[in-house]
Amino acid sequence: EFRRVLFRSHTMCIKIGEDELSSVRGLMTMTLNVVIAEALELDLDDINPSDSLINTLKMTEDNMSVLLEDIEGMFDGLVVDMNDIDTVSDLLEVVVNNEFNELSA
Repeated sequence: EFRRVLFRSHTMCIKIGEDELSSVRGLMTMTLNVVIAEALELDLDDINPSDSLINTLKMTEDNMSVLLEDIEGMFDGLVVDMNDIDTVSDLLEVVVNNEFNELSA
């Protein structure tokens, strides 16, 4: 005998910060950290905002290509110019600013 189990779709709200902007920023930070960890083959716990992608996290050209592709795929086709980006925090600012520029447009 087969039994069917029905699951209802539930909406889950997560509050990370004091307001909507800081909550979205927090969620984007977590997402970007996962993308960085996967692209650079690191543990998520090894990534800090002040870490230099190249000097601290040892990002190679190959890792950078994977990272850029993953960011483009995860963040709505965002193409990042890495020339002015040194730290994880710098990269986060570019990603967050892009997302909020699109929302306010």
